[in-house]
Amino acid sequence: RRRPRVAWGEVGPILLASVPGAVCGVLVLRALPKSVLQIAVGVAVIAAAALRARARRDAAPPTPGDPRARLALGFVTGTLSTSAGVNGPPIALWFAHRGLGPAEIRDSLSAAFLGLGVIAAAVLAPVLATADVEVDWGALAAALVCVVAGHAVGRRAFARIDAARYE
Repeated sequence: RRRPRVAWGEVGPILLASVPGAVCGVLVLRALPKSVLQIAVGVAVIAAAALRARARRDAAPPTPGDPRARLALGFVTGTLSTSAGVNGPPIALWFAHRGLGPAEIRDSLSAAFLGLGVIAAAVLAPVLATADVEVDWGALAAALVCVVAGHAVGRRAFARIDAARYE
């Protein structure tokens, strides 16, 4: 029962830069085998999490964030959205590094995921139309139900999490 607190100053530039990244992701998807993408994403997530753990251990204060880094993050998340389907860890780590509070991170992630999903769908739709891929509308409907249910369960769980331990 609270108003969403989206950090639009963070989310907006990321979404803007994700558009060309999403196009690049389609090219990456066509050029690299699935196993290479999976390994690259795994290594990147582990490296980013290690950097975040080090920053927390060293008690590094939140930074204002370099606008160029924010745009680079947007490009990378757009690329990951259409090539590997994994875009959450880099954005979550960025928001945590920026010093956003738990509610801002949750709401900003939700807004970013919605925007990235729309962008990825718009970029992938013409590719899928020419790839002779048939959409399983039943599976898509079931996935939508799961997203809504997951959000409802997550909202209740989030309300019970201690703010000092949410990360």
